[in-house]
Amino acid sequence: MISTFYVLFKAQKYDGNIYDENGKLRKGAWKQLVIPGFISVVTLIFISVVMYFSIQPTRVSFLEEGIQIHGMYGDVYTWESIESASLKDELPTIEIRTNGSSLGSKLKGYFKTKELGAVKLFVNTKNPPYIYLETDRGMIIFNMNDKDETQEIFSRILRKIEYQF
Repeated sequence: MISTFYVLFKAQKYDGNIYDENGKLRKGAWKQLVIPGFISVVTLIFISVVMYFSIQPTRVSFLEEGIQIHGMYGDVYTWESIESASLKDELPTIEIRTNGSSLGSKLKGYFKTKELGAVKLFVNTKNPPYIYLETDRGMIIFNMNDKDETQEIFSRILRKIEYQF
């Protein structure tokens, strides 16, 4: 990404409007580079912030009304809206990311899968197992940073769901 911006800025010397025939910046022409430079800096900052939040581990809170998954694409899922919960060691086959991020092993957002159709993922693919929550709004799949924490969260979800029925 950095090399792309470098090439874009260096290529400006071939612009006859900003640089003279010797490759020197014309007097006052630097003003024409301010807007593209500003846009580039803002874009880099925005992308960096989005990437930072995308690689954050999944955080879950238990509320009186339901379970909250924090961060990008997070939401609160009420206990009444959860139709079923299961713990699996495998993810469904992901066909395409429709809206979200996929940075290495960390998947967050909306994905289309072969077996389940559209799902919302909050997973680190290197840390199975995965909690599958089927809600009235669709399937949510998530896991925590380690296996024991994922299993503990799953046990708490099961206790809450069973208490509701």
